[in-house]
Amino acid sequence: MTLKTRIIFSLLLLLSMGSCQFATFDARPGIIVKTYPKEIYGTWQSIEELKEGKDTHTLEISEKGVKIDASAEKLMNLSDTNNSLSHLGDFYYLNVREEDSTGNPYYIVYPFEFDDNHIYVYSLSLGKTEKKLRKRLQPASARTGHFKMDDEAFKTYCERNLKKRKAMTLTRIK
Repeated sequence: MTLKTRIIFSLLLLLSMGSCQFATFDARPGIIVKTYPKEIYGTWQSIEELKEGKDTHTLEISEKGVKIDASAEKLMNLSDTNNSLSHLGDFYYLNVREEDSTGNPYYIVYPFEFDDNHIYVYSLSLGKTEKKLRKRLQPASARTGHFKMDDEAFKTYCERNLKKRKAMTLTRIK
């Protein structure tokens, strides 16, 4: 796993609830876009309550990409061939490309939506998510949690099953 992928996981998936296994897909959903939506340019913050205190993460989103915790070396941009952004329906999707042990590519997909003051990021971890996805999407292989991407079925799944109360919420601070 690349350093950028680990950074993405640690930041965007604070809500992974202890699970490191995510639903994977054979393709990206929707239409690939080249830049982040201008409506989310700015500075955003997520504060996670932990037993030992608070864990705060800050994102700066601009046309150059996303700076994580104000660190220039943690810039995540869409020119990296392993990252892409797509749009379908009400959601945008951050797609992280990985390869299995045989060299076959797959995508881990992170749906997100936003309003003027918040970005809501969802994880598609296995468990209940897998059962609900199986009702809409066909398995892509015998590997558990790996699905064929069907844009309309995936869009319907996201619109019906992703709830803001279960998302990691980033709040606009600038």
